[in-house]
Amino acid sequence: FLDLRGFTAWSEQQAAADVSQYIALVMQEVSSVVGQYGGTIDKYMGDSVMAFWDSKDDTYHAQQAVDAAIAIELHFSKADSVINQHSQPLDYGIGINSGTAMVGQLGTKDRASYTVMGDVVNVASRLEALSSTMGCRIIIGSETVEQLENIVCKSLGEVNLRGRKKSVSIYTPTMPINNIG
Repeated sequence: FLDLRGFTAWSEQQAAADVSQYIALVMQEVSSVVGQYGGTIDKYMGDSVMAFWDSKDDTYHAQQAVDAAIAIELHFSKADSVINQHSQPLDYGIGINSGTAMVGQLGTKDRASYTVMGDVVNVASRLEALSSTMGCRIIIGSETVEQLENIVCKSLGEVNLRGRKKSVSIYTPTMPINNIG
């Protein structure tokens, strides 16, 4: 999950057409990076994007998801990125978790969409929401960290996530891999 921080307050002061154009540009940049690293965009939800990596087709899905998050961070740090081209640049948070989920056409008989569902998805969403209070842009669950090969992560401790009984260990990457471009 990726969500823009401060978006509601910013958009309150903007024309709807300007907000729509800005979101389209941000989502295009995010979508491009996600695709480059083998991910699938599940949906756009206002100022958020949900993507997933299907481990059935690729055993390096956790690595690719974190590589994509770091690539997004590196891209958005550039002065020419759309996120920095406004008088009030917006920040963002990313949450990544790995595990088993239901993937496919889900919904009702009247309206279904190709998506993912499961506890792993809920946890990823909650991790993204924690990123601003934890003072970092990317938060990764322990199941993801266990699968990483080229990224050093710093432990942020154990947290209780809203709506869950079990606490989770969370991390943030401290060193990007060298081959992200």
